[in-house]
Amino acid sequence: MRADLRPRVRPTIIMDTVEDLISRLFSRGLDHRVCLEPVDLIKYRKRRNRNARRRKINNANYRRNRRKRRKEEMLAKVQKIKDSKLVINLSSIPELDPKIYLYLAKGLNFVEAAKGDKEDLLFDTQDFIRKLAWRMFFKSIGQENHQADEEDLHAHMKPKGTSHPVFSHPILDQVKTKLLGWVSNVELTSPRKNLNVQELQGKKLLLDLIKKERVFITKADKGGATLVFDFQKVVDIISEEVSDQRKYIKVDKSVEKKMEETKKKIAATVLAHQRAGNITEKDKTVITGLNEQNNMKHNPEYKAVPPKIWPLFKVHKLSQLQIEQRVTPPQRFINAAKYGPLYRLGQWSSPHLTKISRDYCGEEFILDTPHLLRQIDEFNREHTGDNLLLATLDVEALYPSINPQLALTAMAEAFAEDSTKSDGIKAALEDFTELSLEESFVTFRGSCYKPLIGIPTGGCDSRQIADIFLHWLMFTKMKDHISQWSSIQLFKRFIDDCFIIWKGLKHQFSLFVSNLNAVAENFGIRFGSWEIGKSVNFLDLTLYLDDQNKVQYKIYTKPTDARNYLRTDSFHPTHVFRSVAFSQMLRVVSRNSQDDTRFEDMEQLKKDLKRSGHELGQLENLEPLVYRRYVAPEDDPFVPGTTPESLVFPVNYMREIPELRKLLKEIERVVQPVLGDTKIKVATRKGTSIGNRVIRNSAIGKAPVRSLD
Repeated sequence: MRADLRPRVRPTIIMDTVEDLISRLFSRGLDHRVCLEPVDLIKYRKRRNRNARRRKINNANYRRNRRKRRKEEMLAKVQKIKDSKLVINLSSIPELDPKIYLYLAKGLNFVEAAKGDKEDLLFDTQDFIRKLAWRMFFKSIGQENHQADEEDLHAHMKPKGTSHPVFSHPILDQVKTKLLGWVSNVELTSPRKNLNVQELQGKKLLLDLIKKERVFITKADKGGATLVFDFQKVVDIISEEVSDQRKYIKVDKSVEKKMEETKKKIAATVLAHQRAGNITEKDKTVITGLNEQNNMKHNPEYKAVPPKIWPLFKVHKLSQLQIEQRVTPPQRFINAAKYGPLYRLGQWSSPHLTKISRDYCGEEFILDTPHLLRQIDEFNREHTGDNLLLATLDVEALYPSINPQLALTAMAEAFAEDSTKSDGIKAALEDFTELSLEESFVTFRGSCYKPLIGIPTGGCDSRQIADIFLHWLMFTKMKDHISQWSSIQLFKRFIDDCFIIWKGLKHQFSLFVSNLNAVAENFGIRFGSWEIGKSVNFLDLTLYLDDQNKVQYKIYTKPTDARNYLRTDSFHPTHVFRSVAFSQMLRVVSRNSQDDTRFEDMEQLKKDLKRSGHELGQLENLEPLVYRRYVAPEDDPFVPGTTPESLVFPVNYMREIPELRKLLKEIERVVQPVLGDTKIKVATRKGTSIGNRVIRNSAIGKAPVRSLD
């Protein structure tokens, strides 16, 4: 065959078969002059197989190296989580699966992205229409003040309404049509997942351990760390606590019978005060759920649940070595009386006792850190002097140490000094408090236990009782018996933590504490750890004296504080992340009296927020607004302006919230002729968080399932 008639085949092209070669040649338009030569297929197939084996080996090596690299990256992340104390494993499991660490490190407030539920949306929409109908009804009859009275201290206790007014209006019908039409037509979409494959696997592994009662997940008492314990270990800790006959006595009654007995005693006491005119008919209903005929209402808010007990672990009391050795931290036990039979009684008493206790404690009382800072700034303006020291002092186990009878005595004295409440209210408060202390109980593993000492730690009115008792003890029973009290230049107390500015020497303060305990032991109280010097830590502050003996302050962070903020990939509205950053930056600015420490803390906060997903540029843009708010809060754009009235539309957070807001803006204009200048606000409820899934305190107290064998 002549060379010019041979097919022009590129030597670089590798054909699989002769048929492929022929098809390619014909596709290029061969004519009758083209002839084919034999192809060496054996040699080609060997080369092809050799290349395939090489590719297979290379791909296997790549996958193996990728798995190794990913595992190394995951282990490095887990080590960072451990070092930053985001998750602390105190269980007997030698090493938790790294994926569990990744899942828990997202934070207990982290919400997994989820599609909205149409049934929930329809229910929320119908409830909003019901509230809108009532608002229009009250406007139509000229009753402008249809909302809760500002003087009503118990508006939060009212059961959720379900009734609809007998009222119709064309505008209301128009709004119904728009809203219900939008709900029926809207297509709820699934948001992008915010947990990766490893985190989802960690979630599955952890929930399986929880279901099998292998581990118990809880939040540290202070610092925000997530703690992992053996489930049985926590059960044994609670069992040991309630079995201590010095603290608890087992009630020889079933849980149901004890709860029913307690509710009857509450109803009898409340009815007696209602008949005596000390409280109103409305108060009786709010507390007990009894209507005017003394028949029980069927609102779910009046259905009580058994009070439980569980521990809060003080991991901040442990050293790093103790954490590594997995030492069980000290605990303080919570009597979880929320929604229990005594809960509504305490809720009714709480606002009254709050007013009385604050007036009774006077200048000694501090509400929170900003309140303390205002007192310190005032002290710096009015006092000068040398030989000043700062000191802190706290009460050991305050709530379990308070004698209930002495607490009632202190409350009687506080009531005698009070002029804001009527004698009838005071009489009711005294009896209600005494009843709460006498009938307090907890349930654990199907049994009831009555505390023999102290007052309930988780009661609605426990703080107010503790404030009154400590003020009565220190300023009525102890002050006149301690000569060193005159050395105190400033005394401030937050529940059981005291801050003192002392004029004197350290050994004199030590003697003061000794004398304090000598008197306090007669009342069952002991002042424990104390600190004195030029610098002390109190609440979330480090307070120190400068060269002019002025008290300065900066933020104090405990070594076990995880500094874990809500991650920006959590399924929350975007304004929540901005609010978190803004509030934390404002906290740094307001809790530092000097520019150098303020700058250091602000830089550290930015690093922490960046680790939680915030962009550094956005934080830099937010910083000037924070300083403007600190200097002139009335000019800040974050401070909302006054609106005549507002109507709230609560709804679960979902991707379609912007559409709903746009629709409600249109409805605002539609209802304006009837309601006037009314702003409709959307209040979004967060979805199920990691904490909701993994923290199951109620499971600890449940009675074990009995075997049928």
